[in-house]
Amino acid sequence: MSDQVTSIVGQAANISELGGGQKYLAMYEMIDSDPEGEVIFEIIVTDSVGLLSDPVTSTTNSSQVIFDRTLPTLDLVNIQSTNANNSSIAITGDDVVITFTLLSLY
Repeated sequence: MSDQVTSIVGQAANISELGGGQKYLAMYEMIDSDPEGEVIFEIIVTDSVGLLSDPVTSTTNSSQVIFDRTLPTLDLVNIQSTNANNSSIAITGDDVVITFTLLSLY
C-alpha cells in the first residue's frame, strides 16, 4: 500500500504503520463538537500502481464505538450501615452500603 486516507467522524485520522507494511493504526482524538452516537469511519487505500480501494465503512467483526458526551447522573442515592441497632451509625466491623440508580448512561 502506498497511500491511505482514513477519516473518523469525517475528520482526518493520524495513521501509523504497525510493521510489515500490512497493519496500520488510525487514531483521532474526539472533541466536544463531534456528534454523539456511533463513531463513523472510512478507509480508502491506494496501491503501488495508483489503484484506489473501495471505501471501507464497517468492521469485519461487527464492533463499534459510541461517542458519549452526556455525563451520567445518579438518582435515589441512599447510604446506610449494617449496624443491627441503628442503620445510620457505623462502628468497627459494620459495612457501609451505598445504593443508587444510574441515569443517562448511553
